[in-house]
Amino acid sequence: MPHVTKLVGAPGSGKTTKLLEFAEHEAAEHDTGVGQIMFCTFSKSAQQEATERFMDVYPDASEETIEKRVKTVHGTSLVACLLDGDMELRSHNNLDQPGQLVISSGNDRDAPYFGWFFKSEFPHVHYDPDADDPIKRLEEDGEDVEAPAGNQIIALYNFLKSNNRPLDEFYHTPFYDDLDLAPDVVLDILEGWEEFKEENDLMQHVDYVKKALDDGCQPPTDVLIIDEFQDLSPLQCELYEMWRDQGGLDRIYIAGDVHQAIYGFRGANPSYFRETPADEVIHHEESKRCPERIVDAAVPVVAPPEEHDVSRVSAWRTGGQVDHVDAGTPDHLGEIVTAALADHDEVYLLARTNRQTGKLAYGLREAGVPYLGLKPDGHLRRWEHPMPMLLAALRAIDSGRNIPVGVAQGLLEHASSSPAREEAKEDAAADRLRPDSTLSRAFTAEEVGEWFPNADRARDIVPRLSLPEWRRELLAGALRSGAVNDPGDVRVGTIHAAKGLEAPCVFVFPAYSQAQLKRFQNGAEAEERRLYYVAMTRASASVRVVHDYFDGQEFPPLEAV
Repeated sequence: MPHVTKLVGAPGSGKTTKLLEFAEHEAAEHDTGVGQIMFCTFSKSAQQEATERFMDVYPDASEETIEKRVKTVHGTSLVACLLDGDMELRSHNNLDQPGQLVISSGNDRDAPYFGWFFKSEFPHVHYDPDADDPIKRLEEDGEDVEAPAGNQIIALYNFLKSNNRPLDEFYHTPFYDDLDLAPDVVLDILEGWEEFKEENDLMQHVDYVKKALDDGCQPPTDVLIIDEFQDLSPLQCELYEMWRDQGGLDRIYIAGDVHQAIYGFRGANPSYFRETPADEVIHHEESKRCPERIVDAAVPVVAPPEEHDVSRVSAWRTGGQVDHVDAGTPDHLGEIVTAALADHDEVYLLARTNRQTGKLAYGLREAGVPYLGLKPDGHLRRWEHPMPMLLAALRAIDSGRNIPVGVAQGLLEHASSSPAREEAKEDAAADRLRPDSTLSRAFTAEEVGEWFPNADRARDIVPRLSLPEWRRELLAGALRSGAVNDPGDVRVGTIHAAKGLEAPCVFVFPAYSQAQLKRFQNGAEAEERRLYYVAMTRASASVRVVHDYFDGQEFPPLEAV
């Protein structure tokens, strides 16, 4: 049996850094080479960050080699299956080659396979490739969502497989009660989907995790490190136990925090990490991120359920700020965010649902405060490129500051045609745009102003930009408001999207829908408490709990922080 070390962390305690120290210790004390160690993350974004940091542990290894050693748990199980030799993959770019094709219900490219199944096998069951995934909506909105029956059945299937439960237990899933189909029909479709995939050499991500478990496929490593263990699904936990017990590993390091387990809608359960046996348990529960007042305010939010022992969580520094504020209108919202930016270089606005984040984004737009979404590929993308660059150029013109050549070139590329700037636009298109002074790397505001005659201020330039009207309105609003922040200084997102991130100042919106309050009162209290604990502990200096911006109920524990 391998030696298992369990690292119990707290928000901002540096769990990932500590795991990398374990890797350094492996290299120094056990002479563990890069080809003998694997670092498993929960998400692809965490995988990218860990890859960059893992290169410091093995500086002589190539980036390609490091990428092969830092994987998600899904990715590690896939590697194990491929090395076992009983599985071969085919590419979407060459569908005629032999092997399994990995598909995902959340990928537009793969949607035809799901639609094809329902049309050919169960034409009376509607499947909409553009509908929201019910599991994803549970994450983003904390409540069940109406969806076509076919979409709900695929969600049933994915939930059952992630929990390693037989298909005939579909009535235990979060989505079955809303499904208007007879039980025998539901089971027929679930079993039909499994047969359809097998007949057509199709495989979902959960399938190769299950295959790795059933076939006993070991990861190609002597040392295994797993971060965010509390977020593993039951199937992944069983796979971990198989890897641990098979005897192919020398040492295992796992890290997690039961108080940050917020993926119960996928089947994750904090008890798996809490009860997983280890030869050595290291408590690393002093937060380097959150000062004392934030920890003291956040701990009561998560504490009441019996399974939440947060007595070890502490702060390494005093201070911090926790306030309750009101913001009933977009203008008021803009005021409190702008005031926070006077003291902090970055602020987060965190809400429970995507619908709420959309309303927050609307309020910021109305107040003229630029922002970005927390998720680069999310739905809050109005201020994406080239908007930050254009705003920077327009602000520089108003303030009389110099404008770098690249920014000036971008401004010209998005300016409408005019004799006053025709030559400059041609130079920009040919990449030969240069200031009058050959020694300068920037244009003066006056030089740029010559391209836009009769424009007394930057707002007069906005109508001359070849942009959709809504983008021109965004720029004009930001210039009119007097806001000075860059879009990246204000980030808006759901609490789930903020997991693993931090900012000096965090605005937490505890607004609740009636459906969410019902979930809180009927079995979801523990996870909801953990969710808002995660929200508050993203802050390294200040937490502002914002009331009155949304109508309706509020998350009960935050009414009395």
